[in-house]
Amino acid sequence: MKRLKLKVFTAVWLLLAAWLPTTLQAELLYEVTWDNKTVWLLGTIHLVSNEETRLSDTAQSALQESRFVWLEMTPQELSRSSTLLFEQGVRSEPYLQEQLDPEQWAKLAAVTSRLGLATSVVGRMEPWLLEYVVLVLTLRKEGFDEQLGIDMQLIRAAEALEKPLRGLEDAEDQVSVLMDARDEMPLIEHIELILGDSESAVQDMRSLEAMWERGELAELLTSATAEMSERTKHVLLVERNQKWFRQIRQEIAADDTVFVGVGAAHLGGEQGLLDLFERAGAEITRH
Repeated sequence: MKRLKLKVFTAVWLLLAAWLPTTLQAELLYEVTWDNKTVWLLGTIHLVSNEETRLSDTAQSALQESRFVWLEMTPQELSRSSTLLFEQGVRSEPYLQEQLDPEQWAKLAAVTSRLGLATSVVGRMEPWLLEYVVLVLTLRKEGFDEQLGIDMQLIRAAEALEKPLRGLEDAEDQVSVLMDARDEMPLIEHIELILGDSESAVQDMRSLEAMWERGELAELLTSATAEMSERTKHVLLVERNQKWFRQIRQEIAADDTVFVGVGAAHLGGEQGLLDLFERAGAEITRH
């Protein structure tokens, strides 16, 4: 059971967010067209471990012909969300140590201190935030880097082409999602995940990244969501997909071409962006 929960733990943070020797190029790129409107839809991965992973030439060309780029969040909102996370997730007084027995607290302090976290800060963190911070620091230690992620590559390419960047969410939206997706869990389950097998979390992330590299959208979505509760899937995926779909449809102009880059798991499955566009009558071509 702990192994299954750990897989969910990893998948949640992947959605909010390669190990091969050759240059790899993004494969999850779709051209969505209707009524003389075109949306280039790229499924991204937020953390990458292979420095050779690159946006494909097709994605670069599509970006060049697009009028602007939609992201989950603009760089400004992304930066602001980091501050907001800690404003919302750190209490003014010690909290966790009082909720755990001495043995649990000692184990937690040992795990987090190895990642460079002071126990004085850990003790004031909400469990959902500590869960997030521990996973990110663990993955960074194993070579995963958000600066290598496809999202950041897309931002840099768009800025080089002087393409305007728009956000589908602001910092408040995303922090609210992170909180809501995990607040149903009892405290002890958060702690068990944090104290779990970190190597398994790393292997899960490598597996998800490899699926992305091979262009296996259905497999990636199945793996990422297999053990999620219906509520978590609804909060992380369904609600946001529907909101983003409506926003894109409403704001794209006639005869316009735009580029959208969002986490790959938002594309596939029922109620995924591809499904929503197709049911609305759009023609979809994979590149």
